[in-house]
Amino acid sequence: GATTLDLSGQGLGPDDILALAKALKANTSLATLKVHGNHFGPDGIAALGEALKVNIRLTKLVLGGSSLGPGDVTALAEALKVNEALTTLDVVGNNLTDRDIATLAQALKVNMTLTTLNLGGSDHTSTHEEIRACLERNVLARRLLRRVGVSEATKKALNELDNGATTLDLSGQGLGPDDILALAKALEDNPRLATLIFHCSFRPACVCAHQGGCQMAAILLYRVEGVATTVTIFVGYG
Repeated sequence: GATTLDLSGQGLGPDDILALAKALKANTSLATLKVHGNHFGPDGIAALGEALKVNIRLTKLVLGGSSLGPGDVTALAEALKVNEALTTLDVVGNNLTDRDIATLAQALKVNMTLTTLNLGGSDHTSTHEEIRACLERNVLARRLLRRVGVSEATKKALNELDNGATTLDLSGQGLGPDDILALAKALEDNPRLATLIFHCSFRPACVCAHQGGCQMAAILLYRVEGVATTVTIFVGYG
């Protein structure tokens, strides 16, 4: 299935959003959903919030200019308390009150995965400072978690990604399953990487040898779909 869906400015109404939310509950492939510039209504945003409580794949949600009114983000806040996948949420251009922003701030005290929250408007209040502190905590936690149980080569690669690398060469690093999963997770929400080089030597030590192809390369390709500009994968004898 598609990993990115852009329905921005399509004139969607509450009934359309209800159908979309229903599909999102069972979807396991969509990573990015852009629906800004549509009309959600209280029922639509409530349904989307319920979907986010059970969805385990969506990492980026853009809801800018979606006619959200006072109190509507409560559904999103409740979802953030249990959602463990979403890393980016954009609600710029909606009619959010100070109470709405405070509601989101409270949810972020529980949420450990969201790293980017775009609210728009003034961001110099104490509540915004609380939000920034929670987001920074989550960024640090994600970086530390990715480094548990991985090789030194993978830690080095993760550091390069964190520092804005546009090219990553993983050739001949003897990476194992834990290394690949950590790198795949890092690539999932990386907007800067342009070139990825992965050279599988098909040595006995390679975890994908004798399995009819390079599963590690397949995982990386799946994760970066719709993110990387160019993905270079070398599979063969080294």
